[in-house]
Amino acid sequence: MLVASPDYLSKNGVPTSPEDLVQHSCLLFTLQPSNTWYFKRKEEREAELQKLLVDGTIRANDSEALLEATLMGMGIAFLPNWLIGGDLEAGRLVRVLGDFEWFLAPGPERAIWAVYPPTKAMAPKIRSFLEFISHRFRNPFYWE
Repeated sequence: MLVASPDYLSKNGVPTSPEDLVQHSCLLFTLQPSNTWYFKRKEEREAELQKLLVDGTIRANDSEALLEATLMGMGIAFLPNWLIGGDLEAGRLVRVLGDFEWFLAPGPERAIWAVYPPTKAMAPKIRSFLEFISHRFRNPFYWE
């Protein structure tokens, strides 16, 4: 989700559309293939993703470093929900453009894959682990 600190938003304004982000400092993840963020309105489930070229003053290859920069009011970041939940609840971060879904890349829906060697009978520990992760990553996610 896109987030910023209340301090950053009070100094730089709150974006009201994705296009407004080009006027903001967007904190970027260096392992992302480009400076492009993809988005669509939440209610438009079948809509094609739109792309937006963003830029900013900070790039990092670590989500926690981007979180710290965001908390310090250095820009708007695209961070994982599980990392920012506590800061959102405490008011240290504010969700930006919440009417949109954001993606780092176009393509099929995100998923978690379990890869294990094929056998005629699945080992109980593998079956147990698969049941655990399918329960743990259900909707809503455990961190929400």
